[in-house]
Amino acid sequence: YFSARRGTATPRLWSTRGDRASTQPVAGAAALGNPRQFTVAGARLYFTATDPEHGQELWAIDRAGAAPRLVRDIRPGPEDSGVSQLTAVGNTLFFVAHDGRHGSELWRTDGTSDGTVLVKDIRPGFDGSRPTYLVAAGAWLFFSADDSVHGRELWRSNGSEQGTLLAADIRPGPGSSGAAFLA
Repeated sequence: YFSARRGTATPRLWSTRGDRASTQPVAGAAALGNPRQFTVAGARLYFTATDPEHGQELWAIDRAGAAPRLVRDIRPGPEDSGVSQLTAVGNTLFFVAHDGRHGSELWRTDGTSDGTVLVKDIRPGFDGSRPTYLVAAGAWLFFSADDSVHGRELWRSNGSEQGTLLAADIRPGPGSSGAAFLA
């Protein structure tokens, strides 16, 4: 799967098996523009794309040849939820999104609408903790976030609210250590 455009049109979703005959637009994806951030978690392909009804949201393809489907309209209506930083930890996909109430925070999905949830409101309020540099390490997700108490520091999550914790206050107090470029 990949993103490509014909002429000056908006990039669309394409697939290929590696030869000219099989390289074609994905059926059922004509309304989806700017597909990006392709990430496999378990047996699903996840990606972000924009359509007029939902804005930029998270989409999935469950098996080769299947039509893409909206995983969940995180910020209902045509306004974008800003889904970014798709990162697989086993069968779970973690990502950052803004639902219009909590600001940019850490989310996870199992591929179902009901299983697509805010992991933890790390920085309550509209600003959000703005997680960045998401990286998988074994069964854990590590990332940088700002909870407004400790500044931007290193965090970890197992996908549960209780299991999403400050890993280390590297620069004690409200100053940020600037934890970045995790690998």
